[in-house]
Amino acid sequence: MLILYKIGASQGELMTKQLAAAAAAAFVLLGCGMLNRRLPPQGPRVAYFSDLGPEAVDVSSYPPEQRKDYGIYSRVCSQCHPLARSVNIPLVSRGFWEHYIALMKSRSDYAAVPSISREEAAAIIDFLDYDSTVRKAGKKAEFDAQTAELQRRFAALPASP
Repeated sequence: MLILYKIGASQGELMTKQLAAAAAAAFVLLGCGMLNRRLPPQGPRVAYFSDLGPEAVDVSSYPPEQRKDYGIYSRVCSQCHPLARSVNIPLVSRGFWEHYIALMKSRSDYAAVPSISREEAAAIIDFLDYDSTVRKAGKKAEFDAQTAELQRRFAALPASP
C-alpha cells in the first residue's frame, strides 16, 4: 500500500491520504484489470464506465472562481483523457482529487504534453472538489442513478480484442 508522509500531519490526515490512495489504486486496478478496454458502437475506445457519460459540467450557477477553475481543468485535463472520466467518476473526497492530480502531474512531466503547473493543479483540485460537493454529493440520488446507467451501458459493450 502506498503510504504518504507529511511533516507535521496528524494521524487523521495521514489516514485520509492513505484511504484516498487506496481508492485511487482500486479504481485504476478495477478499470484496467477487470473491466477491459471496450469499443462502443461507432465511438472511441472507452477505458472506464465514466468515459461514457457527459463530457462537460454546467457551471453557469457556480461562483466566478469555480467557473475560472473549470476553464483551467477543461484545458489541462482534456490533453490526456476525456473529461468525462473525472466528470462522472463517483468519488468525491478532496483527498482523492489531491492524490489523483498529483499522479496526473507526475505523468505529465514525462508525457508529450505540457506539465501541469502547481497553480493549475491547485485550480483543478479546487474545481473538482467543489463540483464533487455540489453535483455529486449534493445531488447524490441523481448522480448515483446516472452512475448506475453508465455502468450498465459499459457492461453491455462488447470487449475489444
